[in-house]
Amino acid sequence: MQRKVGLILLATVSSLALFSCGTQNVGQTNLPDKNAASFKLDVSEDSYLLGASASGFSVDVEDKGRDILVNINVENAQRLTAVYFELQYDAEQYRPITALPTDAMGSREDMLRLNYMKDRGTLHYGQLLTNPQLRSGFTGSGTVTQVMFRKEATPPVRTVSAPPSSAQSNPVLSINGAGDTLSWGFFNQGDYDQNGRVAVQDLTPIGLNFQDTVDDAPDGPKAVVDGNNDGTISVQDLTPIGVNFGRRLESYNVYASTDLGDKNATNADPSTITEVQNILLSAATPNPVTGGRKLFTATVPVENTMLYWVRAVDETGAEGATSNVATNVPGALPTLVFAQAGTTNGDGLTAGTPEELTAGDTYQIIVNSPAPVTDVSVDPQTVITIHDVNRTSGAADPTLTVGATQVDLAVPADFAGTFQISATYQGNAASPANLFFVVGGGGGGGDLFIRPMPGDPNWAGVPNFGDTGAGETSADAYVMHDSTFNTVDEGDGTFSLAFAMEASDVSDFSNDVAENTLDWAVFPPDDGPQFLVEWVNTPEDGVFKVNFLTNCEIIAIDGAQNESNHIFIFSQLDQ
Repeated sequence: MQRKVGLILLATVSSLALFSCGTQNVGQTNLPDKNAASFKLDVSEDSYLLGASASGFSVDVEDKGRDILVNINVENAQRLTAVYFELQYDAEQYRPITALPTDAMGSREDMLRLNYMKDRGTLHYGQLLTNPQLRSGFTGSGTVTQVMFRKEATPPVRTVSAPPSSAQSNPVLSINGAGDTLSWGFFNQGDYDQNGRVAVQDLTPIGLNFQDTVDDAPDGPKAVVDGNNDGTISVQDLTPIGVNFGRRLESYNVYASTDLGDKNATNADPSTITEVQNILLSAATPNPVTGGRKLFTATVPVENTMLYWVRAVDETGAEGATSNVATNVPGALPTLVFAQAGTTNGDGLTAGTPEELTAGDTYQIIVNSPAPVTDVSVDPQTVITIHDVNRTSGAADPTLTVGATQVDLAVPADFAGTFQISATYQGNAASPANLFFVVGGGGGGGDLFIRPMPGDPNWAGVPNFGDTGAGETSADAYVMHDSTFNTVDEGDGTFSLAFAMEASDVSDFSNDVAENTLDWAVFPPDDGPQFLVEWVNTPEDGVFKVNFLTNCEIIAIDGAQNESNHIFIFSQLDQ
């Protein structure tokens, strides 16, 4: 298991799509006549995350001269960690400027938020505490959000409801060996809860998995939430929500033809033939293997001459994202080939079985045409692309060079990470849709070990220090007694003595790894919510003090994202 660590940031995202959703109307507040405006608040039931509740929401308004401040208030909240709402306003008199959380639910540094202001007359807003499953949330009554409006008309904005259309929304289609069943997954970039629309509520899956590394299958629960495909759930995954805000997926059209030329060349192109089936979103089934990405199937006649593809459809019938072509016809599609396949581990067909390359080496990439098979790698109609690069070390990414007779893939000598390659020939996607590669472990797999620093006198005072298995599990955690380690009580709850850690890339610690080259982090143990610790100087030094509530796992992560063993720490009050 690997996790990337960093600061929790506050992020705001907006985009150009139109959106509306079903919400719970909890009341309307009218401004005084002199303002000639009214605001109507509709709070989504998705706000009641993880069993949270409230007796109601309301708004009150403050006149700030040229601006109007609208306070979003909650009454009798219990464990509130999220707020999602639409605020309707008079667009002829007001223009939304900002929407910000108060500190009622928690620190803004621990809050994800997203607002969408391009739907004239309606502000869409959401805020969510990161990792809400580890937080107590807000209990009580108070103002949770403040929205500022300028006393001027909102400019007209042309918004059009649209289906998913980004490359990341293109479904991956396959056909079974019998040739009678098509299968594909749910792809609507930014729609992390997979309900068919990209909305502010898609913050929830980000918050629940915040700062986790995507270490599950390509169709696993975390992979679905990794909207920018960088391998980590972070604030960067808010951007796909903003870019695709309001895009709706209602169904998929299924197409069949014996002529590859019948397939639309791009997602923006209209279809030129009639679909053979329409599969509704409601027909999707849970993924039986990963429990993540929803799955669709379509039964088709056993035709060994047919080529199949599917397209995303919105509620208006407009089409967008298009899958690859699936067929059992031999030689019907261009093919993408890694020339050195078989000389390295993995088949390169999935993220879980990547081809393992060596930094500093050069490889050959081949694209073959449909039958009769011909090497068309350097043909001007061939496009080969490196994408989804997740560089964990190095200054440059892998590159492709088109020569006179072949295409070379060069891996920089200092590169470590993962990437994918895809290709098209004459506008048709090659099969497989992607080849997956890893270099230098690709963010994991190397060795990193940590332990208490030998010779640190403070460690010697830990009662179970030196015991077999000490610090390796929560049951055998190192116990820091305040009577021993809090010799100077400043009344701040933090023990006064510090503890140093040592790191190595070998288990016998015969080769030292400089502590200040690592990222040190703490996480809650499996059996408790508290994980307070205070880093001394900077977290990179590997020196820490415990808090009177400390109950945590300490880890280190190197530049290649290799995660160390875990050291368990527990503080105990003796008085």
